[in-house]
Amino acid sequence: MNVSNQTKIAIASAVFLSGYLLIVEKLRTKFSPATIQLWISAIAALVILPILLFTQDQVFPSTVSGWLWVISLAVVCQVLGHGLLTYSLAKFSSVVVSLVHLLEPVFSGIFALIIFSEKLTFSNWVGFAVVLMGLYLAISSQAVVNLPFQESVKTIVNTFIKSMTTKLLLLKQQFFETPALLGAVSLFVALIPISLAPSLAKLCEQEIGANAVGFHRSWIAAVVFGLWNGLEALRRKQSDRQPIEQKPFTKQDVWLLLAMGTAATTSLLLWAWSLSQTSVANVALLSNLNPLFVAAAGYLLLGRRFDNRFVIGLVIALGGAIAFELHKMQFATDQILGDALAFLTAIFIATYLLLIEQLQTRFTTATIMLWRCGVTTMFMLPILPFIEERLFPYSWMGWFFIIFQALFCQVLGQGLITYSLSRLSSGVVAVTLLLNPALSSIFAWFIFSEQVGLFDWATFAVVLVGIYLAQSSQSTIQITNEGS
Repeated sequence: MNVSNQTKIAIASAVFLSGYLLIVEKLRTKFSPATIQLWISAIAALVILPILLFTQDQVFPSTVSGWLWVISLAVVCQVLGHGLLTYSLAKFSSVVVSLVHLLEPVFSGIFALIIFSEKLTFSNWVGFAVVLMGLYLAISSQAVVNLPFQESVKTIVNTFIKSMTTKLLLLKQQFFETPALLGAVSLFVALIPISLAPSLAKLCEQEIGANAVGFHRSWIAAVVFGLWNGLEALRRKQSDRQPIEQKPFTKQDVWLLLAMGTAATTSLLLWAWSLSQTSVANVALLSNLNPLFVAAAGYLLLGRRFDNRFVIGLVIALGGAIAFELHKMQFATDQILGDALAFLTAIFIATYLLLIEQLQTRFTTATIMLWRCGVTTMFMLPILPFIEERLFPYSWMGWFFIIFQALFCQVLGQGLITYSLSRLSSGVVAVTLLLNPALSSIFAWFIFSEQVGLFDWATFAVVLVGIYLAQSSQSTIQITNEGS
């Protein structure tokens, strides 16, 4: 069949679909969805059966699995799908229903991606976003209740503007008056640059190693946070307000800051070392056990108590994260060292989060991050020549990716995680960071076309459920002295 005939058939199909929706909309004023679907299914069977007898060699499935698929299609697609479509025509106009129907090819592409690993291009996702925007405008208008077309067009923009203005004002009020909400938003925003870091590091692998990338990220971020602290001090001096009395550093403060920086540096070095001794999946799984250590240390050392909702959320999120990596794991006796290093990485990450939580009661985010990046730079500088063959990238593109990682992943990502610890408890932050490996896989799928299967998406949803439970528990809020 040539393209011209296919186009004609597609246009005819769209015309008949439009007529179908208009007729069903009229019938819904007199009959129930079940009655209408009964007539539609019966007429379709009577019309299609004689055609099938003359055009198909086999009309009925020959296996049990074939019948199961046919029955599943009938129940899910015909009874549930078309039944709900018919029911919706009693609540919405046929114009709005037909617009929502535009999502069908979009979701078909997404399901084909998940089930058959078919590829979707960037333009497909942009088109998906455009369709969603158009549907929101259509559904938020008063045209959904069968107003005349001319009148509904005039009300669409006004309704949309009023709705969005009200929602933004409410969101602003909740955002600044609820510390936990502000911390949660900061944490989820931080997940984007943090999850992109492995993909960005992979782009630099042809020029320098992972430890060298970490070193450059740290010293560039240290410069940024140093300038930030300097500008903040200058602003306070020039301010007309009464200057805030700065508390002097105590020995305990210095030791805590050094311990925090050392824990962060050690976790980075152990993580890079473990990658050379065991599989990536083993490292991802074992290094993400840190929520267990955060919760245990908070309970045993800090006397913190967690409610049942948080514990359930922790178990669900951790179970989802383990399931995400478990099917990729490799068990071998020669990988014991790498697995142990990854396990130690989780302990040092937990220590790092707990120390930042304590430091947030006395220092700003910029000060903590300056010490964190400064200690990492000074710690790695003398040992880097012994563990990396090349210390600097040799192309401008390599420097671009390093500077971008420093600003986007280290300053923005790690900075927001540190800030979130002034609003949320370290246990909740650790649980939320379990999304990191799943989001990293999704970004790798976008950038490098790496495979993400249906099981991966399912475990991603399980982690989200666990995070929701942990975030909504009473163990979420962390009260500190730091201002906004």
